[in-house]
Amino acid sequence: MAAKKSKKDSMQSIRNLNRDLGAGVFERVYLFYGSEPYLYTQCRDNVKKALIAEGDTMNFARFDGENIDEKALMDLADTMPFFSEHRLIAVDDSGFFSSSHEALAEYLSHIPETTSLVFTESKVDSRTKTFKAAAKAGLALELDIPKSRDLVTWLAVMAKRDGKKVSQSTLEHFLSITEQDMFSMKNEMTKVLDYVGERDFISREDVDAVCTVSPQDRIFSMIDALAQKDVKGALKLYNDLVALRTPPMVIIFNINRLFARLYQIKDLIVKGYPVDTISGMTGISSFKVRKDAGLSARFDLAQLRAAIEKGAWYEEAVKTGRMTDTLAAELMITSCGGI
Repeated sequence: MAAKKSKKDSMQSIRNLNRDLGAGVFERVYLFYGSEPYLYTQCRDNVKKALIAEGDTMNFARFDGENIDEKALMDLADTMPFFSEHRLIAVDDSGFFSSSHEALAEYLSHIPETTSLVFTESKVDSRTKTFKAAAKAGLALELDIPKSRDLVTWLAVMAKRDGKKVSQSTLEHFLSITEQDMFSMKNEMTKVLDYVGERDFISREDVDAVCTVSPQDRIFSMIDALAQKDVKGALKLYNDLVALRTPPMVIIFNINRLFARLYQIKDLIVKGYPVDTISGMTGISSFKVRKDAGLSARFDLAQLRAAIEKGAWYEEAVKTGRMTDTLAAELMITSCGGI
């Protein structure tokens, strides 16, 4: 079959995959990778459901982690399926695609038609022979965080399956305060659904009552306070994070990372790029780009550059022992209030 490597929208790519699986079109090699583990785990499970009967342990095997015996993997792949048309081998986070593995790369070109290998990898290098061989032999699918509109639809469907209605504005609020990975989102939405119980409508108050506000969201609010010269408010948010046992050095790191991201987004906006293009260029979800763009508008590029320089200085002061992490965090927040 012709080589296929997809960099399309993640949700559309999954729909295309599921369409092919439903039509009985199977690849001998699947490589799912990217920044969103929820999606490539879902793809792996969908391939398994399509190829292997439930409870069939004879024709399904799983290899997990690095240091996998490549010869054992290839020997098993060469084994004919037992009273079935297909054998499926799942390989998770093997590291095979972050460096070249000559023997495996060669093998991927002549896997038996009765066997499919499905790889899920958090790290890949598209320049390696292994990656190129997988893309040529089957389907290499990059899966990153979906666009905000797709996340809203996904969450709305989850609520509907539980017999609940929820407004778009409530779901957007939900996304603004939860961790930006789909496993965390699903867990938080499950908490909301359990909390709502027999009621058929999810309100913003329900979300606020049970959802865990991410440390990154508190830091976003901290920078928002600094933009308004509200140093006292920023320090209160800092103390809230400390009370939640967030180490000061982690807070310093995340403040620095947010200022760097705001600078990157502000710079691209100034250059005239639209939100969706910026999302594609940076790998940041369009929802987060819009949110960050609103905050970056409160600063000019010179102010953001100054904040980045201050943050780097305080981080280095802690690492070299010139200052405690607690003092550095408090002084950095105070000084950034004057940029």
